[in-house]
Amino acid sequence: MTVNPQWQRRIRQVLADAQATTNTAKSKLECGFQSIEQTPDTRQLRAILRIAQRYPWGADVVLEYLDNVQAETLANLSPAQLSALHARITAYADAAQHACGSPDTPPPS
Repeated sequence: MTVNPQWQRRIRQVLADAQATTNTAKSKLECGFQSIEQTPDTRQLRAILRIAQRYPWGADVVLEYLDNVQAETLANLSPAQLSALHARITAYADAAQHACGSPDTPPPS
């Protein structure tokens, strides 16, 4: 039984593509990083999560904001709301780093 030469070329190409994909996947796993989304919104979200994990009050700030805008999760926030939360939690972190009061605290009389 003879095999069609076009099919042989196609099978070789499929096998070569599969091998290349496997090698690429292995190299990504070896360095420990998968490709990650780099949109401005996802960078802001990751910054919010880092601050929320770093400080003991971080989760409370996020939950308070979600309650105020009546959103169930961070994924439900619009880009404008996400940006506002990022600015708010960054202000809290900045105040904590510089030993200042909360951004919500009224100025001393």
